[in-house]
Amino acid sequence: MRNFNRHLAEMAQHINVSEEFIHNLFLITANEFLEGYAINENRIAIWKITPEFWAWWQQIWVDRDRMVLRRYPHRITTNHRKEMYKVWHSPQFIQARPGTKVYRAFIRNAKEKQLLIKRIQDMITNQKVAYYQGSEVRVINNVHPHFNAVGSVLRGEQTPMGYGLVVRRFDTQEHFFVLDENDVKVTKR
Repeated sequence: MRNFNRHLAEMAQHINVSEEFIHNLFLITANEFLEGYAINENRIAIWKITPEFWAWWQQIWVDRDRMVLRRYPHRITTNHRKEMYKVWHSPQFIQARPGTKVYRAFIRNAKEKQLLIKRIQDMITNQKVAYYQGSEVRVINNVHPHFNAVGSVLRGEQTPMGYGLVVRRFDTQEHFFVLDENDVKVTKR
């Protein structure tokens, strides 16, 4: 929704609360909705990175706000306005569920996440160290900090990012890590 921030600003003025309160409530209730709907932490994470979910949630929010405006057309100034607005947007009172378009986007993101998990599984393991140890390798991943460097694989070692190969560059004698076997090519055994 193009004018969602403007909508939130108008609602903040109408119910006499800060825009920050409404922005925070928007995010908190989205999280509460997902906790009750998706249940699993991994699914919640995937829903959160799905732009279509956020577009849908914005539409739900705007629809609920329109109901508030119809029901309370004059500016709300009661002492309990924040609590009333929280209840009005509480996920337990929202009967809507994401539609087909949103589900398809969720499935697309889930598949992408599975590819990432597969890539992590392809990372260096102890068994792969035995294969590479003592070999001459060239770094072929152009985003690796040592791209195109040639060196010798010394050993495998645990790093904060996972298990990796320790490679010593021939030109500078510097040691560096390679965490993914797809980042190197054996040039000599």
